[in-house]
Parts: sequence; C-alpha cells; structure tokens
Amino acid sequence: MRELGIDISDRHCKSVDEFVGPDFDYVSAVCDNAKETCPIFPGKTIRIHWSIEDPAAVQGSESPVTLTSF
Repeated sequence: MRELGIDISDRHCKSVDEFVGPDFDYVSAVCDNAKETCPIFPGKTIRIHWSIEDPAAVQGSESPVTLTSF
C-alpha cells in the first residue's frame, strides 16, 4: 500500500471475536484457508467464498506489483 501512497500503518489484523454481536448480511472468505477457519455466523448470514491461494503462504520477491483497474 505504501507504494500506492496509502498509509495503513495504524491498521491491524482483527480477530473475529471483535465482531461478535451485530448481525451481518454477508461474510466473505477470501482464501481457502479462511473458508476452513471462518466460524459459522448465526442468522441469515450469506457466506461468500473467493477461492484463491492463501496470501500469507505465497513465496517470492517483494517487488512492487502494478495494479490495473477492472
């Protein structure tokens, strides 16, 4: 994000426990690992899954990636 000029230094990973209480319409898992470890949300929550490799498991260089619009 730094390469794009976006400061996220004050951000942190959040535990799902921080979100206990409110109802959610949708819960999205963005990798197979998240789908497997994501807890069941009660109510009418719709679970969405985007099957991509776990970003934390990717190996390679940290060279910047060029982003393109979709």
